[in-house]
Amino acid sequence: MRCGAFDYEDSAQARKEWYSSPSEVPAVEGQCGVEPSTTKTPLRQEIGKTYMQWKWFVYIIECADGSYYTEMTWRLDKRWEQHISGFGSKYTGRKKVVRLVYAEEYESFQEAKNRELQIKKWSRIKKEKLIKGEWSKW
Repeated sequence: MRCGAFDYEDSAQARKEWYSSPSEVPAVEGQCGVEPSTTKTPLRQEIGKTYMQWKWFVYIIECADGSYYTEMTWRLDKRWEQHISGFGSKYTGRKKVVRLVYAEEYESFQEAKNRELQIKKWSRIKKEKLIKGEWSKW
């Protein structure tokens, strides 16, 4: 089904991936049943505005083999449930999670993404110092 510039099924599916329930999904201009304004906003920009307002978390999980998995998310509780169930990522699905050992909260998506990439480049020793509180946040 096509509505304006968007393929309704594709855009609805993409938006549902960002929200936990259909009631949380905001209506987007130009979509079926929503009156478009004089300027149309692409779906990607609309989602971008929404996810930039969320709180973001960078976290480290300890796996059963002793390795660490670092990632970021906007819903830490839901993401933890996904990792426990084996559907969080291919890595944690194979390695099996043991516990969440560290988490930091950020207001900005970009700050969280930068921090995630920074931590991923660190050695195991440096990550362990961060977890123990022996290493500063920055």
